[in-house]
Amino acid sequence: MSFLGIHTASSSSRRNAVRRIIQCSTTVLLSLCTTLAFAGGYDYPKEDLSGYNLQPNFKVSDESDWTRSGNAVYFFGGYVYANRFLKNTTKTFTSGSATITYKPKSVYPKTFSGVEFGFGKEFSQHIDLQMAYLQYLKETKTTGSTAITSKMNAVMGDVGYVFNPDDEFQVMLKAGAVVGQFYTTSLDAGTTYFPLNDTTKIDPNVGLDFLFQFTKSIGFRVSAMYIADVQSVNSSGEANILAGLNYTL
Repeated sequence: MSFLGIHTASSSSRRNAVRRIIQCSTTVLLSLCTTLAFAGGYDYPKEDLSGYNLQPNFKVSDESDWTRSGNAVYFFGGYVYANRFLKNTTKTFTSGSATITYKPKSVYPKTFSGVEFGFGKEFSQHIDLQMAYLQYLKETKTTGSTAITSKMNAVMGDVGYVFNPDDEFQVMLKAGAVVGQFYTTSLDAGTTYFPLNDTTKIDPNVGLDFLFQFTKSIGFRVSAMYIADVQSVNSSGEANILAGLNYTL
């Protein structure tokens, strides 16, 4: 009986040891599987067999993309303020038997308000072509008995280069030519004269455009331009600033 009891106790101990080994092995295996599962679920940079990166894209679906399409058409227009660089040398003009001597800087209007309307065509992400109509509204300057009134109409054509076509705030350098004319009327001592020295002419121009986009279609455009008045005897040119809206189709 004693021998049987000892044998029975030894068998029971062996069974308990086997159960503990099985339980420990199961626990270790489950822990290892769980760790691998979580690690695999958050391995974002992992690539599939085709080579595509599985990194998640955090771009919001309605986020604005300011990149120029390279083929769009846009329209712009607004208020223009201009400053004319008048000469300070003595000039004369004759009407009939009368001759008037004057200095343009002393008697001609210098600053103007006006309007500009135009359109542009994108030929690439960087290159634009613009056409615009420019008008300086009538301004009068009175000096003693002489009152001189001037206004200007012009058509402009420019080629532009956009430095940063992917940005919300875009800058463009442009240059071209202006076909325009200053219309001037002089009233001196009750006699009206029409100077013949401001004829229709073609002048070069250069400027910068600044476009701030509110949406993909609507923006605010500011343009600073210098027009070299190479054919006029009264001025060397004028600088103007446009502030207005821009609409892209």
